[in-house]
Amino acid sequence: MADRTRDRASDVWLAGYASIFDVADAGGDVVLPGAFGAVQGPVPLLWQHDAKEPIGFVERIAEDARGLRVVARVVASGRGAQAARLLEAGAIDGLSFGYRSRLRGGTGCAVCGRWSGWN
Repeated sequence: MADRTRDRASDVWLAGYASIFDVADAGGDVVLPGAFGAVQGPVPLLWQHDAKEPIGFVERIAEDARGLRVVARVVASGRGAQAARLLEAGAIDGLSFGYRSRLRGGTGCAVCGRWSGWN
């Protein structure tokens, strides 16, 4: 495993929600409270969901009343350095996560009631 403590001073930290409960996302998916259960780290922070392009680590991840809150660190080297510069410039203002969900109901909207995958 890589040394996660290396030169943290130049890394960029971010915090926010990877998912808000009971609100359809851009793809029309709705995540329900409890869907993430006991998700635990470490979780890699990937550039554009590409496992070949890790840019950091999700250091803290937990459900709260609003949704899935994450605190992540972008490692300022490789692709992470580019992502860190874009974050600092305000060019990146969102976060997404990959998952598998089960279709429920007749709305055509995927409803994730229990977690079945992560990236």
